[in-house]
Amino acid sequence: LLEKNRLEAKEYLDNLVALANDILEPLRDILKEPIYINSGFRGDALNTKVGGSKTSQHSYGEAVDIRVKSKTAEQLFNIIKLNLPLFDNKIGQLLCSFVSHMEIDTSMLYAVFFRVKT
Repeated sequence: LLEKNRLEAKEYLDNLVALANDILEPLRDILKEPIYINSGFRGDALNTKVGGSKTSQHSYGEAVDIRVKSKTAEQLFNIIKLNLPLFDNKIGQLLCSFVSHMEIDTSMLYAVFFRVKT
């Protein structure tokens, strides 16, 4: 499944490179720390397996769910929002999700979702 996903990703390489260069790298420069990707490109089979939407932008290399160790999703969301002029022409959607589970370190599960404009 992962090998098939890698092969499908090649079709959307330009989108993935733009996402990394135009959004993730500048954001990492602002944060001064690593960005962890919870979910990036998902080909059709992988997207179906994880229960993703059939129209998911992840399947086109145009979306990513991210987190950073030192920030909650809300903090990360606000940092991005305050710096939106840097990304205004690139970000089409910005969502903040909060996951909570009593037995899991939730700081590792916070995520911010980006969808680039197409």
